[in-house]
Amino acid sequence: MPPAYFFKNRVTASLYYKFSGKYPEYVYTATEGISLRYLNPYHNMDLNASVKCFRQKVRVSAGVKNLMNNTRLSGIQGSSGHGGGDGVSSLVGWGRTFFLGIQYNFHKY
Repeated sequence: MPPAYFFKNRVTASLYYKFSGKYPEYVYTATEGISLRYLNPYHNMDLNASVKCFRQKVRVSAGVKNLMNNTRLSGIQGSSGHGGGDGVSSLVGWGRTFFLGIQYNFHKY
């Protein structure tokens, strides 16, 4: 979604969303060798906001990344020829993070 502008282009808010569907992943284990597994679909969302101040030379930004707090995805084991349908999991990120940034513009165009 494109950023939304408020208060005469001084405040900007953005919301980003992504859906990642079921996808295959190959895994090597010492007992089974290379096997195929599928990770479950998941959602991811980021929220950003920024404000221009001091004659629009300073921009203060804040936001949250990974609002859904995805760290580990579960999935199912594909057919490997050895039977079994054990549940598996995979790391996809380090969780929810917050940020704050300050930017100074020396020249106004």
